[in-house]
Amino acid sequence: MAGEVFVRRTSGLKRAFGALDLFTFVIAFTIGSGILFFTTSVVSAYPGSEPIISLLIDAVVLLFGVLTLWLLSIAVPRLGGQYTWISRIINPTLGYFVTLFVWLGYTTIFGLVSYLGASYVGMALTIQGHLTHSQALISMGKSLSSPAMSVTLAIIFIAIIMVIDMLGYTATRWATYLTFYIPLAIFLIAIGALFATPPSIARLAWDKVFGSGAWSEVISLSDKAGWTPSKYLTFSLASTLAAVVPLMSSWSGVSHVGGWFVGEARVPKRSMFWGSIGAYIVAFILMLLALLSYRFSFGYEFVSRLNLVQSHFGIVNSIPLLGSVAMAYYLPPLAILIPYILVLFPIKDLFPNLVAQSRQLFGVAFDRLLPEKLTYVHPRFSSPIIAYLVTGIAIMLFAYLSSPIGIGAYATAGWYVISVSLLNLFTAFAAIVLPFVRPDIYEQAESPANKEIFGVPLISIIGAISFALWFYLLSISIYQTMISPVGPTVMVAMVVVIIVIFLIYLYYLSRLKRLGIPPSLVGKELPPT
Repeated sequence: MAGEVFVRRTSGLKRAFGALDLFTFVIAFTIGSGILFFTTSVVSAYPGSEPIISLLIDAVVLLFGVLTLWLLSIAVPRLGGQYTWISRIINPTLGYFVTLFVWLGYTTIFGLVSYLGASYVGMALTIQGHLTHSQALISMGKSLSSPAMSVTLAIIFIAIIMVIDMLGYTATRWATYLTFYIPLAIFLIAIGALFATPPSIARLAWDKVFGSGAWSEVISLSDKAGWTPSKYLTFSLASTLAAVVPLMSSWSGVSHVGGWFVGEARVPKRSMFWGSIGAYIVAFILMLLALLSYRFSFGYEFVSRLNLVQSHFGIVNSIPLLGSVAMAYYLPPLAILIPYILVLFPIKDLFPNLVAQSRQLFGVAFDRLLPEKLTYVHPRFSSPIIAYLVTGIAIMLFAYLSSPIGIGAYATAGWYVISVSLLNLFTAFAAIVLPFVRPDIYEQAESPANKEIFGVPLISIIGAISFALWFYLLSISIYQTMISPVGPTVMVAMVVVIIVIFLIYLYYLSRLKRLGIPPSLVGKELPPT
């Protein structure tokens, strides 16, 4: 009878991911547009903040999330990741709600990321135009930055990446490697250029690119825009704590993304170590280097001033902008490459994201709680092409809605942060109670998932600390979203979505009864490998 709960006795997916694959998928998923933009915008968005302190706070919170992820991956290395953990350890209904809520949060944010990545094609050309003093490139960049063009390019990018992912593990693996490691090398070149450029040279480099007196123009315009040392340079603990949330969104993927891949890891314990702890260490180093590099070269003062007046120059401040300006002082031909990571970093996120989000739908459908066609696996490519198609179309829809005439960036970001916080919160709770509510799983788990300290399960200790930290962050996220201009919109949308998910869940429970499957069996058995 238990076997009838699942669509079939095997998932049809392969355990094809090695340690390097999981590390690359997670770090590529995690390091995207946030590290390029939020690292520079935070000093003016939160006046008086010290981003490095904010990053260190992030590091503590994410560390316990990452450790929780690794331990649960060792204990329950099954299809569905967090869906399986929450539904089998805590409650099936909760697992269902959280999974679909997070799936929607990720499709909305990646619709926005796709739209922004496409719009950055024009931005990259604009920066290149300034670097080469080509008015033609600047004009072309502006023409390609229109909402209609950005939406069109975004949909084309999504469609191409969706088809590549459908072609199976090998195609996805190599596409992710190429679109991540090549831009990463260019990013590190930009960081190196910033570290090689002291403040005195940074001023000369800026004037070289934007014209004589451009540095002084930033100073005078920002003074008129209300920039003052007392507001932007005087340390503020409140601003530093507030900056924790946007900076965390730039690399929070390390705390949960690996869970969606663990069911296809060849050696879960080793692979997930690199897909969680290894990715965490590298992501932290990259975030720290980004903050330190522009702090050393252009400094917080100039960067915060530039953020206030960037529209005057027709640019958006970012690490690639500052890095290309610094490199233009030394090697102008190399500087031309740097702006294009503005496009590649956000767009390449789609390769691992489509894989991850398709697995969320696959896991729920495998329990017969969504259309069973979502579990179809192509016999040649071993990929769930229907789940890919549904996820890809949803991202395309939200790419369209993310244009200025639609839902907007802030509403999308608010939804995303809240959904990820909920996911990590309940994942931590699953870790806390695992040894007590599912001793059958806990006792058979590999070390260190079954280790105890003075008789208390290690996984419960780590989970409790993670739960407390994510509860605090969830509270901040909800509060900041509610007091924002889009707060009411986001909250109303969430209520509507919760009602819709509830109605879908009731329908599929009734369908199970019609199939002769007691709904009480859902969530009892672990899904097959």
